[in-house]
Amino acid sequence: MDPLAVVEEKLGSVDTWPSSVLTDMFHEEPKVNVSRRVAAFLHGNGVSVKDAANLYKASQTAWRNVSETHMYGWYMQWAKCVPSTLFYYDKKRKFVMWLGRDERVEPEITVRNFGPATSERPFRINQRMAALRRDWSER
Repeated sequence: MDPLAVVEEKLGSVDTWPSSVLTDMFHEEPKVNVSRRVAAFLHGNGVSVKDAANLYKASQTAWRNVSETHMYGWYMQWAKCVPSTLFYYDKKRKFVMWLGRDERVEPEITVRNFGPATSERPFRINQRMAALRRDWSER
């Protein structure tokens, strides 16, 4: 099963994920802040480090080793201590929550755009997701 399908099994269809996460995952270069936002979403929603790293690595084309290293690094760092300034969109609660705390972000941060269709780069994201699925189906 491809890494995206594995994570979708846990979190639901990518159409229900914040568009900003999909843009970060499938379009942006995995710089420190970008990878931290992706990791916060996956970690906060209970995705294992292995599944998160496999997905982030598969979502990148030119930066696979960097993205995998970043994901493991964030999860390892947060296993010791979660910074008080990180937040993520909680899929079950449908709110933006503080990472590592059972507490909503106040004042409330609203997530309005979900799925690739409402992202900044819908064509690119859909193209990258299709390539990921195709590559894994050929294995």
